[in-house]
Amino acid sequence: MPVREPPADESVQLPLNAMKEQFSLSFVHMIASAAGCSIKSHATDYDGVDITISSSTEYSTYYCPEFELQLKATAQRDLLKTTTCHGR
Repeated sequence: MPVREPPADESVQLPLNAMKEQFSLSFVHMIASAAGCSIKSHATDYDGVDITISSSTEYSTYYCPEFELQLKATAQRDLLKTTTCHGR
C-alpha cells in the first residue's frame, strides 16, 4: 500500500518528516514513562543522540543506569522487519 502525502497546506500541519519525528519521540516517551524512567532531551544532534533514558532505581549490578537513543521513523512498510528483538 503506497504512503499518501499529507495535504500541502503547511499552515495546517507539520511536514511529513516532522510528523514522523514527533511520533517516534512520543512513542519512546510513552514506553519510558510506563517503565518509570525519565527522559532527557538534547537540543542538538551532533553526536547522533536524540534522547537519553535514565532510571533512578538502584539495581543489583547497576546504579542509576541510562542509555542514549537515536530515533528513526519510516512510513515505508517494506523497510520494516518482522522479527522481534529480545533483551538479555
